[in-house]
Amino acid sequence: PPAAKPAPSPKAAPTPRVNVSESAPVAVNKPPLVFASKAEAKEAFKAMLTDVGVKTDQTWEATMRAIISEDRYGALKSLGEKKSCFNEWVQSTLKQEKENKRLKAKQVREDFITMLRGSTKLRASMRVGEAASLFEDDKRWEGVESARDRQELFDDYKVELATREKEQRQHERKERQAAFRKLLEESSSVKVDSQWRKVHERLEDQPACHALDKQDRLEVFQEYIRELERKDAEEKTKEKDAKKRQERKNREAFKVLLKEHQEAGKITARTGWRDYLLLCKHEDAYQAMCSNAGGSRPRELFEDLLEEITERLEHDKTVVKDYMKLAKFNMTSDTSREEVAEQLLQADGGIGDKLKAMSETNMGLIYEGLVKRAKEREEKAAKLKKRALHDFQDYLLDAKAVTAESTWEEAKEMLEGEAVYKALEDEEAAEAAFVEHVEVLMARAKAREEKAKEREEKEGKDRKKDKKRHKDKKRHRDDRDEGDYREEEERSGSDVGSEERKDRSSKKRRHSRKYDLDEDESDEDRRGRSRKDDKRSHKRHKEDKEDGEVY
Repeated sequence: PPAAKPAPSPKAAPTPRVNVSESAPVAVNKPPLVFASKAEAKEAFKAMLTDVGVKTDQTWEATMRAIISEDRYGALKSLGEKKSCFNEWVQSTLKQEKENKRLKAKQVREDFITMLRGSTKLRASMRVGEAASLFEDDKRWEGVESARDRQELFDDYKVELATREKEQRQHERKERQAAFRKLLEESSSVKVDSQWRKVHERLEDQPACHALDKQDRLEVFQEYIRELERKDAEEKTKEKDAKKRQERKNREAFKVLLKEHQEAGKITARTGWRDYLLLCKHEDAYQAMCSNAGGSRPRELFEDLLEEITERLEHDKTVVKDYMKLAKFNMTSDTSREEVAEQLLQADGGIGDKLKAMSETNMGLIYEGLVKRAKEREEKAAKLKKRALHDFQDYLLDAKAVTAESTWEEAKEMLEGEAVYKALEDEEAAEAAFVEHVEVLMARAKAREEKAKEREEKEGKDRKKDKKRHKDKKRHRDDRDEGDYREEEERSGSDVGSEERKDRSSKKRRHSRKYDLDEDESDEDRRGRSRKDDKRSHKRHKEDKEDGEVY
């Protein structure tokens, strides 16, 4: 407690009046002590109680008798303050004693546990009685006065000891497993696909293998194999990723090559894969791309680029067509590219910037397409005109009014109302076709005249041949008849037969004369008469034969 200071007043302080019971001791009049604050006075009073040795179980009256003669008794003025401070001191002292007791008990328990932990002979399987015989000479064992407390502390420590022993066993087991694992790692014969039976046969004589039981050996081996498999899978994954990265680089390099060839005009919307393959097959980028195991193939990348080029070309075509319509430009197969560009620049709508944005390759293809379509239109128009001309020519062939003597002026008046003439839409072509048709008619008429003349000459020659042939036949027939007559005469000797043969001979001569008289008749009449004569002659020969049989 702080030192008390004497009062500065020269006069003696009046004796304080204290209300006490009749049995309370009378306070001795002493000069009062002065303190700087009320709290300091309380602390001095409490220190006095401690120094005097007041017990916490004492009553206030007994305490007053013990401290009333103390100087610090007057630190507090009123008796109520002193009693209140006494009660505070009792509570704090009881609390402190309780805390000291708890700390002491804690220390005793800690010393007991320390004693147990320091023993190397103690095992988790021992009973408390066995432990008492080990520590009977140690004061820390007796420091725990309650046997129940000792049992609880010992049981708690046994749990801790069992855990520590278990951990120790696990640690030793792990060390043995690590030694066997190291043995497996150092063995070059153990691979990711090794079999446990064969590995165990090779390593079973090693100390590290003997230190473990069979189950632990198998577990370590399986774990090691799993790790090898995991590393192998990681290596394969790394290789696969590296391969994918390389393949991606190869694809990018080939795309760059495609872009370069596109800018150089080697790839257009009209380029086919086979044609481009001949160009790029010796390029390093293409060779590297062919080595890729997965992903897009060179042809697929080419076709993707070709699709982009085609889309751009179609867009440019649409723009050019629209502006050609605006310019009302008539494209022919003979129109030059410069004329097309000039006409487009004259169109309204600001196509100049759009033309500049178009590539030269696309402009060339667009121009080629325009020329091709113009040729197709011209060819189609020519076919239609040719067809119309054929129809007109067919009409002239069927027209009976058109003769070799007809003129174009006469025919034109007749043709102006006809659909075939209107469909031709070309008077010069119609006139040329008419003239050609008339020339054909004239040539046909002339050919007919010449053919008739030739036929007439031929018929004259045929008549002369027929006349000569008939004369020869007549002479041959007369000679044959005379021979027959003689033969019959000699065979029969009959006069009647001679007369009949003479009649037949005269008939034949008449027939011959009749034929000679008809030389000047027409060929058709002559052929008809000749057929009739042949029939009559055949009939006569038949009758003669029948008569000969009769005779």
